[in-house]
Amino acid sequence: MIMTKVTRFDTATINDTIITDEGYLKTTPIVTKVGIFNYIMPDGSIKRELRSAEEVLKNDSLETLKLVPVTNGHPPTKLINSKTAKKYTSGHLGEKITHDNKNVKATMLITDEDTIRDIQENGKKQISMGYIADVVDEPGMWNGQPYDSLQKNIIYNHAAIVMQGRAGKDVAIKLDEGDAIQTDEEFIINQSKKEDKVMSDSKMKSIILDGIEYNAAPEVINALTKADSKSKELLEVKNGLQSKVDGLTAKNDSLSQENEELKTRDPEKEIVAAAKTRISLLSAVKDILNDEEFKTAQDLSEREIKETVLNKVIKNKISLDDKSMDYIDARFDAEVEKVGEAKFAKTRKLVHGDSITGDQKDKGAAAYQNMCDRLYNTEIKKAVN
Repeated sequence: MIMTKVTRFDTATINDTIITDEGYLKTTPIVTKVGIFNYIMPDGSIKRELRSAEEVLKNDSLETLKLVPVTNGHPPTKLINSKTAKKYTSGHLGEKITHDNKNVKATMLITDEDTIRDIQENGKKQISMGYIADVVDEPGMWNGQPYDSLQKNIIYNHAAIVMQGRAGKDVAIKLDEGDAIQTDEEFIINQSKKEDKVMSDSKMKSIILDGIEYNAAPEVINALTKADSKSKELLEVKNGLQSKVDGLTAKNDSLSQENEELKTRDPEKEIVAAAKTRISLLSAVKDILNDEEFKTAQDLSEREIKETVLNKVIKNKISLDDKSMDYIDARFDAEVEKVGEAKFAKTRKLVHGDSITGDQKDKGAAAYQNMCDRLYNTEIKKAVN
């Protein structure tokens, strides 16, 4: 059997009081009793200890109640001795100790003015007995109620006036390992509820859905998170498929429009028109390019031909690579027109002086037309073949 000596603080209530002529307060409260007491241990756990009639009503124990100091709250030293009694004592228990086989009463005289005022005006109505005892960890049953340990060899040290006889802000005592303060069933139930709430809150997690924060169990949060992630993945796939559908729809619309346009086109006319345009271009550059350049130009694109001419006739060379086709067309027309005018004026002056007859103009026009016809026939054959 293991026995441990510990400090305990039990509670009782002050009821009827008398104020003496000197202003002292007298009362005869129940200071302790037989039964199972619930104690809060330093680690916060609850321990049930049996204070049996054999131990509580033992004469040796009751004798230690006589004349113990009364204190206003438990002293920070836990127990009173000759060194601390003067500082903390507010009164004493009397020498008259009685019991009814369960409850133990003692007379009490409080002489300190502040302590009396606390009892009368500030609600300090409870007595908390400070004592030491041996505790035996021997569980059992008493009157149908279970207990964890037994108290033996109880020695009282002081009676404290407190606001409440349970663990709380008013019981400012530093407990050593094994020491404990008595509490009651109401406190145990409330403490259990608080612990359950703390445990429940610690297990809860939060999640934000549509801008609102919710608390839920971790497994619920995990399920919602996975569902939300899957939903986002499916939405991305849907958006990707919709993008492809939109692209195919646009392409189909374009092909349909192109098909309608093709139905209205006349390939033969387009070939003839393209040949005429080509002939007109080659005719315009024939007198500007030399034979070798003209021969090469017949295999070039429209832009390449025009760039070749511009690079030849423009004195201050410029880069044409970054120029638009509109610029190339306009500059080409302007330069060809200038070359034609200059060449025509020079020829007229050399051959005819300052005048030329209408017949000469007609012959020149006829020769030019013959050249265009030859080129036209050549280009038509190329286009057809």
